[in-house]
Amino acid sequence: KQMKILYGLPYTQEELTNLVPVVHNNVVQNMLLVLDNVDAFGHSPSEEAQATMKAIADSVTEDSPFTDELRDQFKSLWKDEGVQATWGERSKYQVLDSLGYYMAEENVDRLSDAEYVPTKMDILQARVRTSGIVEEKYEIDGVQFTMFDVGGQRNERKKW
Repeated sequence: KQMKILYGLPYTQEELTNLVPVVHNNVVQNMLLVLDNVDAFGHSPSEEAQATMKAIADSVTEDSPFTDELRDQFKSLWKDEGVQATWGERSKYQVLDSLGYYMAEENVDRLSDAEYVPTKMDILQARVRTSGIVEEKYEIDGVQFTMFDVGGQRNERKKW
């Protein structure tokens, strides 16, 4: 992604549109991971946060859309001390650091906007799973480079 931003052709409108659900999914999946670990680490969210967490647990899945309502619930929970304490222990469980970027006050509101278009930083922060082998060509100072992005999952290695 960095090479494409620095040396490749600009992202097309179609590519940007295709990245919207990726960003949304990153936020929803990773916020759910944080919330799932609050009890595991023995943190005590406020009563209001506990009620919101229960409502989310009953209705939100990793594939749920990032609606205004869900954004507001996440924003409220993100400010809770118990949730922040769990976020502070993120090195003990697998969650993307980019959640902190996406949940920042200056970012979270625009993510759920109906007209949301990912910025370059949004794209860099997003985790997009590579499947198969993706080839990109770049010209830097008159020299042609070809880069191959290979899937890092174990089941993708046979394609290398």
